[in-house]
Amino acid sequence: MPLVRVKQKFQVTLPVEVREQLDIGEGDLLEATVQDKSVVLTPKAVVDKKSLDLYLDERLAELRAGGNTVGPFKSMEEYDAYVRRTS
Repeated sequence: MPLVRVKQKFQVTLPVEVREQLDIGEGDLLEATVQDKSVVLTPKAVVDKKSLDLYLDERLAELRAGGNTVGPFKSMEEYDAYVRRTS
């Protein structure tokens, strides 16, 4: 198990094997919690509420009209690309 050092401003660098195993990239968000005197970092996704509300309103209208639906999406990136195309 690789060790990490706490640097200035309490920064740590996640080892490559950890980042690859969890598919963590630069700019990703991690939730930090304490469990049994250990720090646990959990990858989190953030969804733009306005964009999500618009998407849900559109899908509900389509369903009520008996029309086609879209999705499911394989990732947030795929969803974001769809929203950009349809906006």
